[in-house]
Amino acid sequence: MGLSITRRQKTLFMTNRFLSHLLQKNAHQGFTAWDFLLLIFMVGILGAIAFPSLISSKTTLVSAEGKQYIGAMNRSQQANFLEYRNFASSIKDLRLGIKTQTPNYNYSTRVTDKAAYNYAIARRKYVSGELFERRTVKTYVGAVFVVPTPKNSQNSQDEPSTIAIICQANSLTTSRPADPIYQNGVMSCGDGTSSLP
Repeated sequence: MGLSITRRQKTLFMTNRFLSHLLQKNAHQGFTAWDFLLLIFMVGILGAIAFPSLISSKTTLVSAEGKQYIGAMNRSQQANFLEYRNFASSIKDLRLGIKTQTPNYNYSTRVTDKAAYNYAIARRKYVSGELFERRTVKTYVGAVFVVPTPKNSQNSQDEPSTIAIICQANSLTTSRPADPIYQNGVMSCGDGTSSLP
């Protein structure tokens, strides 16, 4: 079983070793021009390693808004059903303070007797980033379904419960995705969407 060292760890080790060498060697003399150039080169390498991970984290932040709001809308619908025995028919009725439109998404909800569907529809497929970068904006749909009381339940007063699901559109789209389905006790995402954990 060998010890695996990543490229980033190796670069950090070499930079640390170089800096400690400079500090020991030139404690009284200062840095030479070559030392300074080598230091700039090492900082450039570290920047080249760190920059792509910084950019990819910004990409996920754009879609995190939609995912987070859909999760909050689902939880609010479940709380509304628990308290009032019906679903909230509008974003305002959810009492979350969510605007129906943000720079990245349009939010809406649709209600039936047995389900509430919450939508985070991307306003555009891409958002401009830095340095000619385009970040994707994904579309989401959430659903809260009423689960009927089991027929073999001993207490006829058992109240129905709810379950929720969040689905993400498989392709970049600015239109409403297919609704999730609850059939025979199983939830699943609609066509063209996949379930999020």
